[in-house]
Amino acid sequence: MLTQIDEVSTAEEARAISAIGVNHAGVLVGTGEFPRELGMAAAGSVAASILPGSKFSALFLAADIVLVEAWAPAALAQAGAHR
Repeated sequence: MLTQIDEVSTAEEARAISAIGVNHAGVLVGTGEFPRELGMAAAGSVAASILPGSKFSALFLAADIVLVEAWAPAALAQAGAHR
């Protein structure tokens, strides 16, 4: 069984959940339109804090497909994007 926790918003949360063996840490990425949504720089900081053995998942809720298309390559470079 795989586990995923979404809406991880701090480096401390990312380290803590990856330390206990959560498989995927999901970060809500965007412009701040939705609560707990992080910009790309902040999402990258959270992603960099995930310990080996866990994976980063970028979660986009934005209806702005141009934004998602522009930001998805950077999110994919961090490890993965869910559509």
